[in-house]
Amino acid sequence: MNAKLEDNTKYLVGHRTFALGLAFVILFANLLVYGMTYRVLASGRYQYEMRAAVTSQNVAKLLEQNTSNIIEKIDVALYVVADELGRHVASGRLKANRLERYLRGALHTVPELGRLCITGKGIDKAYHCDAINGTLVRATIGGEFLDLRDPSVRGLIITAPISSKASEKWTIQILRRYNSPGGSYAGVVGVVMDLNNFSTYFSLVNVGEKGHIALLDGSQGVIARYPEFSDEERQSSRRGEFMQVFQRTLQKNPYKGTYLAHAGGATTLVSYQKVWNWPLFVQVGLSEEEYLADWHDEVKLGVLLAVVFTLLTFVIGYLAHRHCMVRRKVLDMLAQRESLYRSFAEMSNDWFWEQDENLIFTKMSGDLLDTYCAAPEQFVGKTRWEVAVDVPEDKMVPHKALVMAHQPFKDFEYSFYNLQGEKRTISVSGIPVFDDQGRFSGYRGTGKDVTERRLYEESIQRMAQYDSLTGLPNRVLFNNRIEMAMSLSRRDGHKFALLYFDLDKFKPVNDNYGHDAGDNLLQQVAQRVSLELRDADTVARLGGDEFAILQMGVTRREDTEEVASRIIATLSAPFAVAGVEEEVRIGVSIGIALFPEDANSRQRLLKVADTAMYEAKKVRNCYRMYTSSEHLGAHKNGERT
Repeated sequence: MNAKLEDNTKYLVGHRTFALGLAFVILFANLLVYGMTYRVLASGRYQYEMRAAVTSQNVAKLLEQNTSNIIEKIDVALYVVADELGRHVASGRLKANRLERYLRGALHTVPELGRLCITGKGIDKAYHCDAINGTLVRATIGGEFLDLRDPSVRGLIITAPISSKASEKWTIQILRRYNSPGGSYAGVVGVVMDLNNFSTYFSLVNVGEKGHIALLDGSQGVIARYPEFSDEERQSSRRGEFMQVFQRTLQKNPYKGTYLAHAGGATTLVSYQKVWNWPLFVQVGLSEEEYLADWHDEVKLGVLLAVVFTLLTFVIGYLAHRHCMVRRKVLDMLAQRESLYRSFAEMSNDWFWEQDENLIFTKMSGDLLDTYCAAPEQFVGKTRWEVAVDVPEDKMVPHKALVMAHQPFKDFEYSFYNLQGEKRTISVSGIPVFDDQGRFSGYRGTGKDVTERRLYEESIQRMAQYDSLTGLPNRVLFNNRIEMAMSLSRRDGHKFALLYFDLDKFKPVNDNYGHDAGDNLLQQVAQRVSLELRDADTVARLGGDEFAILQMGVTRREDTEEVASRIIATLSAPFAVAGVEEEVRIGVSIGIALFPEDANSRQRLLKVADTAMYEAKKVRNCYRMYTSSEHLGAHKNGERT
């Protein structure tokens, strides 16, 4: 009887120890799962926030570049108009009929001017010229015109938004004064821009239903916004916590930045970018509610899975605590679940793989043949780097080091050729396997086909950086390459040249033969120019019939002049345009600037090259080297004119 009592006591002690140990294990497992869930969700939120920040910064930068290009083009045009008016004032030949003809010609040359205004001494009334019908009518001189009488004012003045009583539209004015021969105030030339144009342009960018895009002036006043303010919102747009945070951020980072703003119970991630040297800012806001929508779904799913795990552990503990037979039932249940999971795995498009201690594939499971036309024999008996193709060295070397160190890895992508010779891209994840003595015995992992996703990402990237008509780099990619070239030049001391050109007599081709013929001509121009350049050089289409070339490794001005001469020669040869029976002949006007001799920044380099090109267009079918002297060097067909 004592022996039986002793056995019962041992059973009770063992049962209590088992129960306490089981409770501790359950508690520890739940704390670990909840901790991991929190960490994964926190990391996911950070990634969503960083992705939203990068997106808003990229959109703000792109809009800043486009806005800067528009204003810069208007600035150059106003400068030319002001210069022309100054010469007319100096000669005493400023007549109404001549003024009318000149304004119409300016609008025809630069349609971005929209509504062109002019007033000043010697003009008996103020004019504005509408780009739509070219009619000159009377215009009102606003307070901003009077500001330009101050001799300390230089360059452009961009006014605050003004509501027109006649059209009930909000506009801004971009103004520049012109002087008499003695340097005193002679008058004002300017442009009136409808803010609806900015709102329409901003509406093309998707920032979500609760996001916004805005153009602000130097005092943080809203010039244009999408979606537009109501009248009440417009009056209060300078107040509130939203603008206070922007002003504080602007004091620390006056050119660009990103911050979070809280207003009306909502949080908005805002990125801003200063528009070059003008007192303007482009602001892009993304609603936190929208860019974290997917993350909130992940939170719900993570909490649900954690709760399910907690309930499952308590059920398993309860069953284990009840009796050993119950544990057996639990094991049977786990075996059934394993069978169920295996069935799910077999029905999935993913596959499972195993490697031995030498990292050689020993097993591939999954429907590779029917789904991807691949066979396990293509992998078994080989290492991953014997199968993989098109993997950059900077990715394969770290991956080899990781697996040699017997570390887990996730989402390593590489390509292989299937049985039909098609290149497929797969993403694999794996964990190391160790035996009972802790010795490394290989890897196990999963793989999935990501070919379509990779192709989609590559197409999106190409669309963002290359011109869809000619296949040449676009303005964004070309600007990036200029920045890279400047960095290399500052580091190594090498020079490079920027050749900025557009086509002469291209508009008659469009007008006479249609846009299809014009597009075909642009494609042939791109092909001819590309053949005249080295692999290290870059030719880009900046828009319309404007192109630019980045010529690297320039040691002498003659190197660039030789390239310009070849381009003039090849583009002067007749073209056989599709759909046009006769030969088509055009010309090209090229402006050339050297770095760092002519400019020390990308914006300045583009501007001086553009200035040189406009000088070349006065002669046509020639090139001009930029110089700060009064006379530019012009060459036509490789010979000085």
